[in-house]
Amino acid sequence: MMSAGRPKPARAPRRQASRATTPKGLAVMFALATQPGLVAQPYRAIATASGVALGTVNLAMDDLIARGLVGQRRNGERLIPDWPRFVHEWVALYPSRLRAKLPSRRYASLAPDWWRDFDFASFDARLGGEPAADLLTHDLKPAGITVYTHGAASNRLLLQARLRPDDHGDVEIVEAFWPHSPALDWHEPRMPLVPPLLIYADLVSSGDSRNLAAAERIHDRYLAHPPA
Repeated sequence: MMSAGRPKPARAPRRQASRATTPKGLAVMFALATQPGLVAQPYRAIATASGVALGTVNLAMDDLIARGLVGQRRNGERLIPDWPRFVHEWVALYPSRLRAKLPSRRYASLAPDWWRDFDFASFDARLGGEPAADLLTHDLKPAGITVYTHGAASNRLLLQARLRPDDHGDVEIVEAFWPHSPALDWHEPRMPLVPPLLIYADLVSSGDSRNLAAAERIHDRYLAHPPA
């Protein structure tokens, strides 16, 4: 029994969770990594580009600066000092911290190449994952089709694409976590795609050897250096 005059042992300080690795924090990191020069812009501009509240940006940026993922020059201008580390952290955390929480549904398609001639732009939808990688590298036959949409997939999209609900289907439609922005529009050659960082992350998280080889090529071509 502890004597009355003996001081109680000090409790170890509780480690504060990283605010940049929450789903909304990762949305901030995604915006910084995909929109050139955004890291140096006012926090309000970062909030708009990320689709999160200004307070969230303040917390996330404080955390990124404290961990050295965002740096500051002597004149106060912010930058990403270690681009490979920034990309690695986002890609490593995306599958479990953000992707797993995004609303999504699976569907079965009638033809494996239906997506090649589909008008995704009319539905504010973008290709990701394997089909996007195939369009960028021309060296991957997609086994699964990932489509990101802003909001739930409309009945018109499903009808035109001839997709039917199937929990084990080859098509996954995922709700986008970023606001619609022309700065994030990729077209290769004319198909709307998600940014290469997200394509790369989806390929890496699959663990498939074919996808990993394509991911390496996408990294070398699009992610080896910060976007200019």
